[in-house]
Amino acid sequence: MTEHRDTDLASALTHTADGLEALVMDTLGELVQRHLPQWRVPGFFAGHPVEPDVAADLAFTLAHLHDLGVDDVCGTSVPGAIETVLSGIDGTRTHSFFSYRVAESVARFGPLGHNSLVDGWSRPQLRNLEVAVDSTDWAEILDEHLPRNYAAVLARCETARRSLGIDTPQDLLDDLVARTRSMLGHDGSLRLDDSTNGVGRVDIYTVDVWLFTEPLAPLLGDLWPRGVAAATSLLEQTGTPRGAAVLWGRSTGALACALTIEMAALVLAGRSEHPEWTAAPVQWVRRLQQATEEMSGWIDGGLTTAHRNRNTYGYRGPFRRLQMTLDLLGKLAWSAHRIRSATGEIVFSPTGDRPLNRPDRGLIRLISGPRASLWTDHDPHAPDGEAVLIPFVGATRSDYIAAPRRPGLYEVPVDSEIACWVPTVAARHRTFAPSGVPDTVDGAHDRVVAHWSRLDVLGELDPERDPDHLRGAAQITYSCSGRSIEAAIEVELGDGPGSAPIDGIVVNVPEALDRPLRVELLDSSPGAALSIVETDGIDEWRSFWGELPRVHQIDLDRPTSRTFSIGYRVTPAIRVVSTAHSHHYDECLYGPLERQRLAVSLPNPLGPLGSGSVDLDDADVFHLHWPEWLALDDIEAHREIAGELAARGIPVVWTAHNLTPHDKRPDVHEPIYQLWARHADAVIHHSAYGQRRMRERYAFSADTRHFVVPHGHFGELYPAAGTDRTEAEHRLGLGPAALRVGILGAPREERDVSGFLEAVSRSTNSGIRVCCWSLDEHDHVPDDPRIELAEGYRMVDADTYGLRLAACDALALPFDPDGEMLATGVAADVIGHRKAALASPWEYLREVLGDAVVPIGATIAEMTAALDRLDPGDVSAAGAAADELRQAQSWDRSAALTLEVLEFALAQENVESTEDVGQ
Repeated sequence: MTEHRDTDLASALTHTADGLEALVMDTLGELVQRHLPQWRVPGFFAGHPVEPDVAADLAFTLAHLHDLGVDDVCGTSVPGAIETVLSGIDGTRTHSFFSYRVAESVARFGPLGHNSLVDGWSRPQLRNLEVAVDSTDWAEILDEHLPRNYAAVLARCETARRSLGIDTPQDLLDDLVARTRSMLGHDGSLRLDDSTNGVGRVDIYTVDVWLFTEPLAPLLGDLWPRGVAAATSLLEQTGTPRGAAVLWGRSTGALACALTIEMAALVLAGRSEHPEWTAAPVQWVRRLQQATEEMSGWIDGGLTTAHRNRNTYGYRGPFRRLQMTLDLLGKLAWSAHRIRSATGEIVFSPTGDRPLNRPDRGLIRLISGPRASLWTDHDPHAPDGEAVLIPFVGATRSDYIAAPRRPGLYEVPVDSEIACWVPTVAARHRTFAPSGVPDTVDGAHDRVVAHWSRLDVLGELDPERDPDHLRGAAQITYSCSGRSIEAAIEVELGDGPGSAPIDGIVVNVPEALDRPLRVELLDSSPGAALSIVETDGIDEWRSFWGELPRVHQIDLDRPTSRTFSIGYRVTPAIRVVSTAHSHHYDECLYGPLERQRLAVSLPNPLGPLGSGSVDLDDADVFHLHWPEWLALDDIEAHREIAGELAARGIPVVWTAHNLTPHDKRPDVHEPIYQLWARHADAVIHHSAYGQRRMRERYAFSADTRHFVVPHGHFGELYPAAGTDRTEAEHRLGLGPAALRVGILGAPREERDVSGFLEAVSRSTNSGIRVCCWSLDEHDHVPDDPRIELAEGYRMVDADTYGLRLAACDALALPFDPDGEMLATGVAADVIGHRKAALASPWEYLREVLGDAVVPIGATIAEMTAALDRLDPGDVSAAGAAADELRQAQSWDRSAALTLEVLEFALAQENVESTEDVGQ
């Protein structure tokens, strides 16, 4: 394979490095201005004492900016700022991670005794610095109280002290490096099991440890580059468009996003020397860009947002908000320097990159020891085919449980004893679940089956090999089907002497913020009950990424048998950006879908009338209604919107309410309608007649699928329509009438109101009365007492409109059968309120209303003759026929059929057939 230098990608890397530097500089500037004036580190921050870790990380970040060539920050030279910060650090309370960060920051300016940063310091100040960088006393407790990775931490402390010219014991460094090498190479996969007891705890530190040990690389030999390759291959199978590299376990969220940036910088800058690190460098450039863009959302007002309406691990709680902010900034500054210093050396392969964020589907073995593994299945409907991941790893805390992960959709609580998606059993005043590494895991591309031979106590981050547990066995099968995940759970608890009584059994499925889920019970033991519990604002129901405002709870009555099963299906509601959001049509259509958690309507963010409350990234489908409501008559704006939707891969569903707008400017609007005809993935028509007219007028893409979905009736929209007839007449100021005909709705060019009123005046039928609330300025009203009321059209409230319906027996629909209308909402009133339709021979009315139509013709003469022979029996029969149409024209049915259209659009299928839903 021939390699070449891709100038566009090199330019993109330079641009990304510039963006990272700008983010660090802007954030640090705001942080200093608001909270660290003149580089003074406060003693308290938001109620918590500030530890020396803040000064250490602040100096470390400034040192990385110094490497970048930044001269000053907030009007202070970078060396001057570092000197000010470190001159006030408490050396006696500085240790481990922060010892090496202080030492490495100072060492950039030379060894002590020849160091431009501290040469002017007094002896007590220098002694305080020497104490700050000395963590040798921690080596004494390595085998007793510290995680194994602290050997690497202390080794880095010792190498940093040496760079300052401090004499350090060689045997101590040799021991620490040997421990580090043993830890890193213990598993043949070179992927770290970060647990103390070897239980297979694979998490973010499995990758981060190789970044962390880079300064030790000369002492680790070829182990270090081989380990980076192993870490890189793992991230290539777990990355997401949200930038997070590892989606489970500790320190994900903001830190996982930063890890992606760091690893991308390391891999891309080092690829000329280590081509084995990745065969997909272009993918890493894209991953770097995505993570950098995402990173800006983790910072606001000079601070990380990781603690706001989100959760971090307890040891990174609000008391470390300043430190975590600076930790992130240091990582970003380091990455910017690494990218910028190596951009000219980066080479790219012209082939070999697979699509971003699409790992191989199926089971991935994580380490060679305990059978920790990861199952992936990418969602074909998600951006970039974003994967769903399920970890099967050691530890029994909430974020290590074998539950699906996809930030923004499938999230779980942080650092708690709450297990999600798996069965939790309460016994002996504790909770237990199938957790930790399963005994067996078998996975295919669309399903995974895991088996545990016991249920371990929940909440352990570093469990013993034989923790407190319930005897028994559990099997969980996860399978993906379309947009849904199904779970089948089988549990058999041990019986016999000593068996604990069961106090409760539950499965919890939380919702991420603004991502409603539909959870359905499948085959389950008797007594399984499904409910939704509101949890918004409750601290323990927050993930690394946000609130978990609702929990679907499957509660199982205490079984008489110690064997039980629970099956359920989880389907995300489709997020539909609707150009008619909040319109009564949209509310009627999406109301049933929202109540069933199948789809939600969102405001449209696009065009001059768009809402700023929604991000287009949060849309699954774009539902276009009246195109002129989107961008008026600006065809270039329409073209830009259509292009953006296409570029983002958001399918377009168009409900063709009109053939052309009612203002009749075909030269302006028809090119716009034609543009959307070419871009629509699916088109909803309210009738077969409407479909034919639209397809005769506009040239649709060959891939566009057409559906017929009836317009729902308005029976529930106007409750006042159920008012007693006499009461309605009284409130409207009308007298009694044996048969009253109403003319309702906005004036339309196709509706012959004047002609119908003229027919009334010519009719010999003395038993009819007519109320017209739909005049326009051109209509003529004959002087006839049977025309009780005739007034210009104006918008009225729902109660007034309902009273008008209550006072009428029939509605007149004298539409031009050859006009340009495709439908009328008055037909929905006819069906919804069981009225007769005095209708012209317009094909739409015949198709939709059927026997609810009393034919009246289209000319004045025809309408006159029809009114002459009209009697209450005809009207009553037509009203009864309208009543029979209510179920077929219900919004529940229209919503269900619309859901099929949305599902089709999401599937992006090329289907040539025009078979109609609803026919």
